[in-house]
Order: sequence, then C-alpha cells, then structure tokens
Amino acid sequence: MHKVILMLLLAVLSDSAMAEWSKVEETNSETAYVNIAKISKEGTKAEMWSLSDFKKPLSSGGYRYDILSMIMKWEYDCRKWQKRRLVVVQYSEHMGKGHSVYINSDPDILEPVKVNDFMFETACKVR
Repeated sequence: MHKVILMLLLAVLSDSAMAEWSKVEETNSETAYVNIAKISKEGTKAEMWSLSDFKKPLSSGGYRYDILSMIMKWEYDCRKWQKRRLVVVQYSEHMGKGHSVYINSDPDILEPVKVNDFMFETACKVR
C-alpha cells in the first residue's frame, strides 16, 4: 500500500515539476515560486504547491546528492489563518528536477499564519 501511495505522490510531483511556476520572492539565497493554476479549495481550506530554488547547494545530510530545489504542498485554513506543510520533496537540481534526494509526506502541525504571508493570501485570495 505504501508503494502505491509513493508512486501516486511521485506522479503528482512530476506533474508539479513541469507546472507553470510564478515567481513570488527572491532573496540572496533562494527564489520562491507558487503554482497558482493548481490551487484547490474545499470549504474554508485551500491547498497550493510551492517551489524553493536555491542559489547554492544545501547539504543533504549524508545523502548522495546535495539539494538545489524543493517542492512543497501546503494546506491553509483560510478561516482560522493557519497553515501546514503536507508534502516536501528535495531535488538535486534546480526547479524540481534531477534526483529526489528526500521525500516526506507526513503533514506538519498547523501553525498560525504570519501577517503579509503572500502564499496564504494567494491560496485564500485575501488580497
């Protein structure tokens, strides 16, 4: 059963890697993107994919490849102003390409959204 879930997750992430990414922020260390076209909503909750593209490789902590990008799926509670990361996949190349260095599909704990969180505002259409 776990293999089936992992295969489905990888299929979705492969689709996400080819997606239309919109740049939302750039710092000295990374460029952040979101996939606005794939935002899904149900009731007061929204889900959205993001991509962090790193300017310098991050250590993978002993894995074979260093990390140059990371794709994450986020869940937002638009009414309660909370968020959590549902999935994270770290990649060996820029823009979600290359080898999958690390995959975690255990959801994080819900946390409060900070003021001016662009991703929250985009997913929940606060603006």
